[in-house]
Amino acid sequence: MIELFNYFVTLININLIFLIFGLTISYVLIIYNLNTRLIKKLAISHYRGAQRVHEGEVSRLGGFMIYLWFFIALINQINEQPEEIYKNYIMFLIIIFPIMFISFIEDTYSNVAVKYRFFVMIITMLILCSSWITSFPIIEHIPFLNYLFEYRLFSIIFYGVCLMALINGSNFIDGMNGLLGFFAIGVLASCMYLSFYVGSLKDINILIFLLIPLIIFLIFNFPFGGIFMGDSGAYFIGLFLGVWIINFFGTYDNISSWNAVLILFYPIIEVIYSFIRKIIQKKSPFYPDRFHLHLKIYEKLYQFFLIPKLANSLTTLILSIFWLLPPLTLPFVMHSQALIFCIIFFFTFIYLFLNFCTRNIE
Repeated sequence: MIELFNYFVTLININLIFLIFGLTISYVLIIYNLNTRLIKKLAISHYRGAQRVHEGEVSRLGGFMIYLWFFIALINQINEQPEEIYKNYIMFLIIIFPIMFISFIEDTYSNVAVKYRFFVMIITMLILCSSWITSFPIIEHIPFLNYLFEYRLFSIIFYGVCLMALINGSNFIDGMNGLLGFFAIGVLASCMYLSFYVGSLKDINILIFLLIPLIIFLIFNFPFGGIFMGDSGAYFIGLFLGVWIINFFGTYDNISSWNAVLILFYPIIEVIYSFIRKIIQKKSPFYPDRFHLHLKIYEKLYQFFLIPKLANSLTTLILSIFWLLPPLTLPFVMHSQALIFCIIFFFTFIYLFLNFCTRNIE
């Protein structure tokens, strides 16, 4: 870990400093100028979603600003170091632009019909999986499914669905101050450890360009919620982490791909549990409600403290088991299939137990 930290220090360059200052200034201008005519038009819309827990109006442009400054920083970086990895991720940012555009509209002006969002998502997933992702991992110890992964079309469809689940799961958990930000940093920590383990320093170079903006975002977002990630941020972060992990475990097939389930457990279990719950309740799985775990914990805490911001921040801390423990346990279990399964089973038990304890909220 000390060696990894020392390597981070060597990565600090003018482009990272430019990214830090650019994003920080953008957040300050948005947060402290909400009453100006321009910011009112471009940076805020009245959010009336079913999952709203905050008071007052707060800009949801935090994630889009990360996407924008990440894009600018990579373009500057490629001018100095024209390496293939930077070109690949610039192409990734271009491919996902339709999703970013439609989510920008969602975050600023008005709601976008679910069918249009899903159409854009499906097309984007297919493009990413068929042309951008270079190799797919094979999930071990699932009878018959192993053979299907030999067919590229099956892999494209399977991992396209996985990416859809991941970005929507990321959007689900974006309801509390800091929750998605801390989760993403936990995943990045795991990704950096894996990159350092296999000696892929180029991957660490690209990951740190996202880590720094997320830290800046959390400074403004947690615990008081000065700015929110928004749909654009949830989709961007979910897609970036998803395609990176798919590529990594497809390339380094000597490391069990079940580690990916451990790393991305929280949004995955949210999507699966929510889908099953809504089907049982005879509700549409495509429409939001207030019965996700973080919202139910928030309701319990709010009933006890009667202070919304305190309940909001405490929810994120209570759920730290799902965003903090995966990167902490990964170095000790990554080579043992049995231990990985044990940790996943433990997380599943805790998730179901917490849902059971908050069942009267539904």
